[in-house]
Amino acid sequence: MRRKWEIVLIIFLTIFVIFDFMTRYRDYIECKMVEEIARSKGDYDEAEFYHEMASSRIKGFYVTLLIYFGIIASIEFALRTKERGKDKVGT
Repeated sequence: MRRKWEIVLIIFLTIFVIFDFMTRYRDYIECKMVEEIARSKGDYDEAEFYHEMASSRIKGFYVTLLIYFGIIASIEFALRTKERGKDKVGT
């Protein structure tokens, strides 16, 4: 059975990932809009800059997602190891 702090941690991390996604996606959309405006004005250097900035926003979210799944997996592994340890002690 999971402890309360583990459930709270998972809920907190899930909320953090959702807010992180919303923030990064908003920034991504803004960068794409500025990129299109710069391309329409013919300023291709600025457009390339905002294109790179937009792609870095998405890459940052992927890293956050990998860290999130890593933490969740480590919690699950710790719980299963703890439960297996209890079974061995009882026998």
